[in-house]
Amino acid sequence: MNETVELRLGVYATPGDRDRLVDRLGSWLRERRGVRDWTVEVREAHVRLDDALTVAEMYEDLVEQWRIEQPGRDPGDRALYELYAEAEVDQTLLPAPADALGAELPRLACPDLEHPGPCPVPWSSACWVREPDGR
Repeated sequence: MNETVELRLGVYATPGDRDRLVDRLGSWLRERRGVRDWTVEVREAHVRLDDALTVAEMYEDLVEQWRIEQPGRDPGDRALYELYAEAEVDQTLLPAPADALGAELPRLACPDLEHPGPCPVPWSSACWVREPDGR
């Protein structure tokens, strides 16, 4: 049985960091057992999300987090992005796919979740199975 899993990774990143994370997300999905037919989309700050918020509104706390953790530092060309992915998952190969993928997703942005100090790229993640009615 297949399920469609949606993954969201919000980041306050430079274009270079964003591109690196997009590549990591694609590679990560390609390597996951039971995951197939996946797509990755970069949503910029002005894009309105399905719950009527823009990317900027959804992830505005990441900008504040960066300012607190990097006092006085110029953010340069950082912007808010959402890396959005959908994937078909074979539940016989990956049971509880939202739990399994959702637990691993943060490591794309922060490989060592226990590191000292702030993350160089502030992030937020979510993962869920799409309901049969498309929500």
